[in-house]
Amino acid sequence: MPRIRICFLVVLAAAIHTEFLSAAEESPAKVTLENNDQGVAVLVDGDLFTQYITRSASKPILWPINGPTGQPMTRSWPVGPEEEGEHTDHVHQRSFWFTHESVNGVNYWAEPRSYSPENRSEHNVGLIAHRVFAEMSSDDQGAKLVAISDWLDREYEQVLEQHTTYRFTANDSCRTIDMVVKLSATNGDVVLEDRKDGMFGIRLASTMKVDAELGGQIVNSEGQLDKEAWGQYATWVDYHGPVAGETVGVAILWHPSNFRNPIRWHVRNYGLFAANPLAEEGFPQSDRKQGPFTIKGGESLTLRFRTLFHRGDQEQAKIADAYAAYAAE
Repeated sequence: MPRIRICFLVVLAAAIHTEFLSAAEESPAKVTLENNDQGVAVLVDGDLFTQYITRSASKPILWPINGPTGQPMTRSWPVGPEEEGEHTDHVHQRSFWFTHESVNGVNYWAEPRSYSPENRSEHNVGLIAHRVFAEMSSDDQGAKLVAISDWLDREYEQVLEQHTTYRFTANDSCRTIDMVVKLSATNGDVVLEDRKDGMFGIRLASTMKVDAELGGQIVNSEGQLDKEAWGQYATWVDYHGPVAGETVGVAILWHPSNFRNPIRWHVRNYGLFAANPLAEEGFPQSDRKQGPFTIKGGESLTLRFRTLFHRGDQEQAKIADAYAAYAAE
């Protein structure tokens, strides 16, 4: 009988676990954290899963991200060497990040290299500066990393404080990154403006993108595919395609407790994959509305995401079931 491969989160109840496959097949892997000169490495059974890099150009990122097959699932360039077939566009799309194009008029999505040398000074580009790791721990269920960063304007004045909790888990068919992002307005009101370039983004491996015409596909919770999924409202989106001869996928799940649900997705055929609860004007017209949001001074906004790096497509990985389990937490 062929082996069934699905994606599930190791913290699900045992009853849900055994509904799909035996515990022996999908026992959790050991996930640990190690400090290094770039930040913190996340290891699965001693092998690199990903690394939190405290500063890559103008922000912290995760790179590389090696999926359950052991192969990288995000673009190497510009953090690492340009791999065969990669396009060197959108230098600011660095593997796995959390930013936004306009926050109190400051652009955190781009970086100076995003613009030509003659007009770089004209753009109000900010810096997200890693401050400290508040917690590092691991147990039988996975590893936890808490990072605190400051969103700074061009005068290095704080606009936002970001407190992010990462939870890393893994098994043979799926590696999971949970993020809880708390944005605090510590220095007066903060306006998260209506822009399509935001907020949580991933740039996928070149062979996975739809435009590579190697089998890559975008599917959302509403059944919309590829270009039809861009700018649409959905609770989850899956982007799958081949890496080193095997079909793998990345699914981003938007937790229903977030301040908006469902949200629009800035997901492109060229490999950009972003969840954006703020953009309205830049996307196709809809009866639903999202748009800008203000965090009042002294208050905060908390967002929850789950990202699954899985084997197979969205059906084989049972992404709809994974979302239902996540939504119930």
